Amino acid sequence: MLSPLTRQEQIVIVGLANGKTVKTISGEMGIAVKTVDSHKGNLMRKLDLHSTAAVVIYAIKHKLIDISECPEP
Repeated sequence: MLSPLTRQEQIVIVGLANGKTVKTISGEMGIAVKTVDSHKGNLMRKLDLHSTAAVVIYAIKHKLIDISECPEP
């Protein structure tokens, strides 16, 4: 169910679900932290999610990430 998301938002949701910080994602994408924050806010609004934890749960439920490959906290 990523169809309403832009490619940038898809990258951000997967990054967040894999435990990356907004700062790390911005460095990997080569864009400003504020831009990643905007993408995060947009995807959360589009998917009606209200926390980063909800983003992670959404990503797991929709198989956007393989939890067996996630780093240990």
